[in-house]
Amino acid sequence: MENISIAFPEEDICDGGFTFSGPSYSRNQRTHAHLPLVRQIEFKTIALDSLIPKSVQIDILKIDVEGHELNVLLGAMGLFKRGQVKIAVVEIGPIENYDGELLLETFKTIFSYGYSARTFNCAKNRGDDDYFGSYNIETFKTYLHWGFNNRFRCSDLKIEK
Repeated sequence: MENISIAFPEEDICDGGFTFSGPSYSRNQRTHAHLPLVRQIEFKTIALDSLIPKSVQIDILKIDVEGHELNVLLGAMGLFKRGQVKIAVVEIGPIENYDGELLLETFKTIFSYGYSARTFNCAKNRGDDDYFGSYNIETFKTYLHWGFNNRFRCSDLKIEK
């Protein structure tokens, strides 16, 4: 169990987005810079690995935790290693929003367990999805470096065996 602290804006001024809560918010305040962060709330967290029994097969794991995706993936590595996750859909922002080296290593490890990833929901913006895995890790690294507002960047990834 780990504690994390998240900064929240004043009451009743949040627009429903929590993109300001990720670990890089202090470096990257583009989206919610107009919202004054006035309170810190501390949360206890638990890794999915310790919560999900080994006998459970997860059909779809949706991860959209506004900047904390890397932490969730790290807490679910045992699930991926044991092949308990059929499909994971994860929203990944640009690499500068995370510990980039650790994010890349995390995906390399997931890929080593027989998973691959593809961009998801890209067709409406630019056409065909991109596919990533152990076989093209350098292409995946390039993808992670694309800017979030780049018209070719799709933030959702579908991870599957």
